[in-house]
Amino acid sequence: MHYLLVAAGCFLAVAVLLTLYRLEKGPSLADRAIATDLLTAVLVGVIAVSAALFSRDDLMYLLVIIALVGFISSATIGRVARHGGEENRRVITLAEERARRRKLQAEEMKAQLDKSEETSHMTPEQKAQVEEEAE
Repeated sequence: MHYLLVAAGCFLAVAVLLTLYRLEKGPSLADRAIATDLLTAVLVGVIAVSAALFSRDDLMYLLVIIALVGFISSATIGRVARHGGEENRRVITLAEERARRRKLQAEEMKAQLDKSEETSHMTPEQKAQVEEEAE
């Protein structure tokens, strides 16, 4: 039994290293969020193996607390970020969404300004005709 727990500890150590690598290199917020969630799960495994190896029943409370913190952090990340459109298929942050909306508003204002400059020399009948053609 002792050897199985040591082997499980070694596998968990490798899992921690690979997860830390993904947490550092992950290009998107989704990669980092998944790596954080996995790191929490691996930490729960490490504590469970330690509790079994050293016969410590008091670590079970810590397992429950860490599992709850992991769940709450995953839910928070999911709440803060939203899925992007089909064209980029990645999770975008709230700041990126706000910047995208500001850019769209600026483009709309510029289009309206260009349209008003084009129609400023026209008569009201010509403006109505252009508006009808645009619809």
